[in-house]
Amino acid sequence: MMNTMASQSSFPPCDRLSTITPEDEWWFYQCEGGTPEDTTGVNSKEDIRSTLSHLQSVFNNEWYVSYGNIRNGGICARLLLGGVQNTAGNIMRLASNISRLGGIQKLGKQVKKNLQSITKCRDTILELEVLSCFAEEGFVVTPYPVLDNGKVPDGKIMVGATNVFVEVTHNEWPTPEDFPG
Repeated sequence: MMNTMASQSSFPPCDRLSTITPEDEWWFYQCEGGTPEDTTGVNSKEDIRSTLSHLQSVFNNEWYVSYGNIRNGGICARLLLGGVQNTAGNIMRLASNISRLGGIQKLGKQVKKNLQSITKCRDTILELEVLSCFAEEGFVVTPYPVLDNGKVPDGKIMVGATNVFVEVTHNEWPTPEDFPG
């Protein structure tokens, strides 16, 4: 897991990036002040940049200008990542999940489009998180397989010789109140 990132990363106000162009350095590096640092020393700067490269084609500067900047409610911090305080760490987690599942090219154009969408982003991030957890535990995962009947579940997991199909149907993270006792 990439939860080894520094736990207290916060973006400065991104209104200074409101005039960013596609040719500029990636908005995330500008906003974060460079490559985020793993204070544990587990991941090198090169490891982090390699992992983040899975997001650069999805959340590029063109996307940022359209949806990610402060004029649009700061989607990069609130919608993309659920409003949590460890923004850089959660961006790394999403990038790691995409990498673990074969990269954005393997996941396909629809996943990329859903990640860029204001209305579908959170659902897709959670689906990738769930599938990545299975992959992280060593299961063979096929994201978004097309079944013979044309339906597309979120994933197919091989458990021994059995195919188990996964569909995320609830997209809210549990709260302490969900666990009695």
